[in-house]
Amino acid sequence: MRIFGRSVKPKLMASLASLASGLMMLGAAGSSNATIITGGITGGSALAEGGSFIYVNPIPVGFTVGNDNFQDFNVRGFDEDQNIVLATALSVDVGSNIAAGIEVASHSIVFDPAQIEDVFGFIEFDSDVLGIITTLSKLAASDSLANTDVAYLNPNARGLEADDSVSIDANNARRINFHFRASSPGDTIRVLTAHSPGAVPVSEPASSLLIGAGILSLMSVRRRLKA
Repeated sequence: MRIFGRSVKPKLMASLASLASGLMMLGAAGSSNATIITGGITGGSALAEGGSFIYVNPIPVGFTVGNDNFQDFNVRGFDEDQNIVLATALSVDVGSNIAAGIEVASHSIVFDPAQIEDVFGFIEFDSDVLGIITTLSKLAASDSLANTDVAYLNPNARGLEADDSVSIDANNARRINFHFRASSPGDTIRVLTAHSPGAVPVSEPASSLLIGAGILSLMSVRRRLKA
């Protein structure tokens, strides 16, 4: 094979292949997979008005919830703290209370219409749902898991009312089903799942090793091309 008009030997081709593989690994390691896999609206006035489920990822700068920020027919979900080992036990409203020492990934679900609307739908995650928090006191007790890139306004107006419901799907432990009926400032719940494989951060040493291997391979290629 010839590169830049020069003949390349098989061993050099192996070095190039190694470099390409390392760079591909680095790119894959640095990518962020979804922790919320999918979601949808299946009924209610929100569906009739064209509402849909929106996974907010990545979180935009200045993202704010809780103060009539959206005023539309959509249900939004975003990730909060991911893969955190609980220092203390957490009480939930749906599912079993979660003991200290359990690793959880937290997600927030928001429905913020302009006037009274109802919506039926589902959301699926990349790991099993451990519990769902729907009441104000338990939301406040779990706020250590909130997303630091999000501004949460009107914290005392969160949670669900008597006409609302949410459950873990009986046939799919990674899916929740919901019915929200809300107006201003909307309904907000927190979903806690088990360890999220899509949220595992890249360790700095691993990234550095991959970069270093790529640089060394590139230097080797340059020396061989000059030979």
